[in-house]
Amino acid sequence: MSRNPYTLDDAPKVKESICAFFDILGFKEKVNSAKNLDISNERLKHFHSSLRVSANFLENKKYELVTEDGISVIKEKDAYINDYSLRIFSDCFVIGYPLKDYNKIGWQGGKEIFTIMEKLSQFQLRMSLCGYLLRGAITIGELYMDNDIVYGKSLIDAHNAESESAIYPRIILSDSALKFVSEGIQTFYLQNMLPNEYDKSDYLLKDIDDKIFLNYLINTPFQFDFENENQIEKLKNHKTLTVACMQRHIEDEDERVYKKYCWLANYHNYYCQSNNLSKELLINIDNQIENHCLYQKYDYKEKLNYRCTQ
Repeated sequence: MSRNPYTLDDAPKVKESICAFFDILGFKEKVNSAKNLDISNERLKHFHSSLRVSANFLENKKYELVTEDGISVIKEKDAYINDYSLRIFSDCFVIGYPLKDYNKIGWQGGKEIFTIMEKLSQFQLRMSLCGYLLRGAITIGELYMDNDIVYGKSLIDAHNAESESAIYPRIILSDSALKFVSEGIQTFYLQNMLPNEYDKSDYLLKDIDDKIFLNYLINTPFQFDFENENQIEKLKNHKTLTVACMQRHIEDEDERVYKKYCWLANYHNYYCQSNNLSKELLINIDNQIENHCLYQKYDYKEKLNYRCTQ
């Protein structure tokens, strides 16, 4: 039986944590536009099944090697403390991950932040391929979660960043998370103590507005047991979804929604072009919109050199 990492004390206590808050772009429109009960149930069924498949990437179980009848098998542990806690309400998701001290490099929270970046970007890709685009933010700060409440400054900060700064279908690092990542990596980069598994720079991109966001398409080459598509098929599906969203909103009086999907098309094209993939995967975008978003890899080493010259 697993236990919530926030409920180990006798009384509720906030813990310094990584908090990720994100929701689904256009979810309210999709729910409200159902014209009858049958359509509502069909959409619920699709959302429910999509979430069940995508949730494989947020799996929080722990396993151990045991011997049964002389044969070694991997089984879920009978009792353990979860690394992090997940809560879902409608299309709103909250992940809380208490920071721990890992003596491997002495950086408190190093393993946790990169675990969240990796798992969340994988979840974001799978949900997008199911037709659900995520927008959110990752923060660092005080948090408490149990079966009844989610409480803490980091949740407020993450919600504010999601609603005010994320804007597009992207999951950004707030100022607190970016400072945490940059300073932690730079400290141990200087000491040549940064393990390979801590180098997740490919998982982050810097947008034209200087926001750092998760590069979820980086997961397209990986194929998991419950997936049927290869990288090209995933990108074709992602293209089809993006084009459909653009076409659905191209004549909106308020062009802000349309631009959100144009942003997605730019990101899609950036990924394909930077990885020298087929031009058939590219999305045709109006030239005026095409220059709206430019991306570059968030380079920790470059950031370090910049700081050293100040």
